[in-house]
Amino acid sequence: MPDTGSTHLVTLLRGTSALWPSREYDRQLAKLRSAIGTHIYLVEMRVDDLHVSARFPGKSHELLAIVDFPKPDPARRLYPHLVLLDDGRGINLGRILRISRQRPYAPSAGDLLYDDNTLSDALLHGERALSKARIRLIARRQLAEHVNTGHMPRLDATDEDDDPTQSAR
Repeated sequence: MPDTGSTHLVTLLRGTSALWPSREYDRQLAKLRSAIGTHIYLVEMRVDDLHVSARFPGKSHELLAIVDFPKPDPARRLYPHLVLLDDGRGINLGRILRISRQRPYAPSAGDLLYDDNTLSDALLHGERALSKARIRLIARRQLAEHVNTGHMPRLDATDEDDDPTQSAR
């Protein structure tokens, strides 16, 4: 079975107890509700088949509402609330690393409305572990997707028998 982004997320958070909103969640939710109608900046979490990353659009959005999410699921980081934005998107708070006002990058503590500390620390300030073998496996997987061979190398597979004289897998 191919590796999925959710597997990467679980690996990223292994050893933490942060699969459900933190104790600060209610306090931060109140700060977000008080900011409805103002412009905010987001740092979003992106999960795909290859990795989990942070996205910094750097563009402000008007916060229109905080909406209850009917099916929260801690295993998939679907929190009990969505943020509704002026571009028509509703983003689950479990998929947001940080919401700030005034400035998109390096906001002051007073400008932070929402911050998922555990995930922010892991994605924004965490140690990167890219080995040549990992890069090679990711490149093979991407190439397989582009040529549609149907074979997807597992990202957690070892590269012990990587012989350039053998045909591509």
